[in-house]
Amino acid sequence: MEKSKKALIEKKLNQWFKPIQTTLPDIYMVGGSVRDCLLDKFPRDIDLVCHESHIGSAKSLAKLLASENKASFVPFLKKINEPCFRVVSKNPEQGFIDISPMRGNNIVSDLNLRDFTINSMAVKINPDGTMGDLTDPLDGAGDIKKKIIRISGPDVFSSDPLRMLRAFRFASALSFNIDFTAAELIKANAEKLKNISFERIVYEIIEIFKNDNACFFIRLMDEMGILEIIFPEIIPMKNCGQNAFHHLDVWEHSLLTLENCEHIINNLDKYFNKNHDKIKKIINQDNCIALLKTGSMLHDLGKPAEKSICEKKGRITFYGHEKTGGLIIDEISRRLRMSKKEREFLNILVTEHMKIFSLSDTGVKPITKMRWFRKIGDNAVFVLIQGMADIMSTSGPKSLEHHKNDLLKWAVDTIDLYFENIKPKIQDPNLITGKDLIEMGIKSGPEMGRILKQVREAQDSGIIKNHEQAVNLLDNLFTS
Repeated sequence: MEKSKKALIEKKLNQWFKPIQTTLPDIYMVGGSVRDCLLDKFPRDIDLVCHESHIGSAKSLAKLLASENKASFVPFLKKINEPCFRVVSKNPEQGFIDISPMRGNNIVSDLNLRDFTINSMAVKINPDGTMGDLTDPLDGAGDIKKKIIRISGPDVFSSDPLRMLRAFRFASALSFNIDFTAAELIKANAEKLKNISFERIVYEIIEIFKNDNACFFIRLMDEMGILEIIFPEIIPMKNCGQNAFHHLDVWEHSLLTLENCEHIINNLDKYFNKNHDKIKKIINQDNCIALLKTGSMLHDLGKPAEKSICEKKGRITFYGHEKTGGLIIDEISRRLRMSKKEREFLNILVTEHMKIFSLSDTGVKPITKMRWFRKIGDNAVFVLIQGMADIMSTSGPKSLEHHKNDLLKWAVDTIDLYFENIKPKIQDPNLITGKDLIEMGIKSGPEMGRILKQVREAQDSGIIKNHEQAVNLLDNLFTS
């Protein structure tokens, strides 16, 4: 680790421990904090364990640190059945530290009970906050150099099946490989994920999808039998054949759509010359990237249920699959205990994913596009990016390259149009409000809503540009 980063950590620890005058129990920095140090990263969290003895405990140490530093003491469960005590400073630069009881009689016993070797290392923390020697009984440092995820013991997954997902999360975040023994144990224990709460599962899934290389590890999860435990709805998608516009079955097409979506996200500046900075701004909000990738993987959920053969044309069709898919994605997102906002976002990605085909038709009126953008706002950008990935993943004999290129260009141009023209119009205040209509004698109700909608559409279309023109339009509406 760079001396400068080490000095910063020691400075932070010194701030916490400097006020303490009493003798302290043995304290170690552990887990991800040590791993990040060896990866030459500044740890996001500082995790400490404290040897429980007559001198003190994790709880008493945390309370002492909180008292001496005028900080907050927050007990919680960092993991199932593992109490942790967080001490939060009022000084943002000092941040917080987490202190947990040491498991076993010594630090080596504690480290042997952890999930992966890269997380099974510790550094002694001296009373002045300086860092001592590395304790590494399982050669986690060696595995970091080899870039592999290796389990700390044979019972790692059976004791907490969620660790299987954590293996993929760490591998994805660090661009490491999962070693053979861990992979075989994941396959053998996959069913045990059914016993884990959905809240814990969805957190890990979102974290995996956030990474630039998520698709590779999602495919690996699928091969190891993990993915269909979490998303059993994908099982009918496998081996579900498609029409001549496609070269892959529904599931393989969906995985390729995810791959292409991820490629677009990773290369926004190459796909969108004009407005990639604006796209980055909205795509980096909340969990948008992870959810966009999830939606891309599941956009064709409804196809197996809606598959039929058109007798006249003699080809496979999936009429209405986007609506059916919307119902299924609602079930999935509710089961995974996602927030209302996340559920609505995924529903839009699935139910609206055919819009790139319908709205790009030359006969579509501008007002129709405007209504759609007004209806879903910035989410339209995500739908169109997903639509681009969908088109890029369609290479059957009837899928003409020039038509695909036309659709891709239309999507890029439409996103540019949205940021440069449509979004500013949508954000303009209404020229006529409900208050105006009440003053004109119109009562609140469906009629008022209809009038306001008509006036707003005229405003969006550029037919009216000021309040006076809006009033004239109202006069015409009342006359007619």
